[in-house]
Amino acid sequence: MRKKTIKAYDFLGGATPPAPIKRKPKTATNSLTKQIIEYINNVAHAYAFRVNTGGTYSEALGKHIHSGSTLGVSDIIAVYQGRFFGFEVKQGSDKLRPKQEKFRDRVTGALGCYYEIRSFDQFLRIWTGAIGSIDKYDDAAIDGLKLKINFPG
Repeated sequence: MRKKTIKAYDFLGGATPPAPIKRKPKTATNSLTKQIIEYINNVAHAYAFRVNTGGTYSEALGKHIHSGSTLGVSDIIAVYQGRFFGFEVKQGSDKLRPKQEKFRDRVTGALGCYYEIRSFDQFLRIWTGAIGSIDKYDDAAIDGLKLKINFPG
């Protein structure tokens, strides 16, 4: 008597095995997002990460599962010396959606920085300008503090 080979998917009552998951090809937007995050994370006193609000499709449940993130949140959240930055990465003719505009308005209303980025060169110009002004402000604030407290030197 031959032993029956049990396949991992037999427990589903003889259902056919699921098709392999098709991964989305890397896009220019994904590549640019990764490049920006890598750059920021190599700057002293800076931290950045990607926010995925897309969720996933569950084959088992047969429906899309929302990620739970707030819709409209920028692609990249970064902090430099305690200052908040939101970067929305767009390519070609992409435009901000209404929920992204609302997020932008909330960030800027709270005195955070928000930028729509279309190239790495544009990001570098914005980033170096922004952190340069933060560093100048911090130096001026420290000098002002020295004057108020009368530190020697």
